[in-house]
Amino acid sequence: MSRPGKPKLTRSGHLMLREERRQRQKQKIPLASDEPENLIEILVNSAAPLLALLIYLCSEKPDYSRQPPGNPQPRKTKRGFKIFPASSTTTISVGNRLGTAITRAKAENHESPGQPGPGGRKSPIPHIRRAHWHSYWIGPRGNQTLIVKWLPPIAVNLDATATDNVSTY
Repeated sequence: MSRPGKPKLTRSGHLMLREERRQRQKQKIPLASDEPENLIEILVNSAAPLLALLIYLCSEKPDYSRQPPGNPQPRKTKRGFKIFPASSTTTISVGNRLGTAITRAKAENHESPGQPGPGGRKSPIPHIRRAHWHSYWIGPRGNQTLIVKWLPPIAVNLDATATDNVSTY
């Protein structure tokens, strides 16, 4: 299944590669002859999950195990203020509560499928609705304005206690 963002990433990769080649020719730097045939595909397949994670981490209410590290503070030295690198790496678990809630809800749904409600419909299968841009028309009819908002990942039909820091509908 093709992800919606991949064609845009692929196009961006091709544009980047074309510009890189143009700059090499302009500066008389030899072109790389050992460049893999599917370089863009390799880059896109590597970058797509990282971009998705980055966007999730930047969302309004991401699921962290603890507070993310802050910015390093400058320290005064003999030669003025200096920022030093961290002494060790910090591991932050992301999505633990949400992942557990999804697994538990899917297991419960598998064991006893939902009965149709009063309208004859079953409740939706628990899942996370992907973050996306959504456009809304606002204002009185005839004088409406289109606005675009970023909707973060949304937990659908999950236990509210497990997902208390994400939007649940």
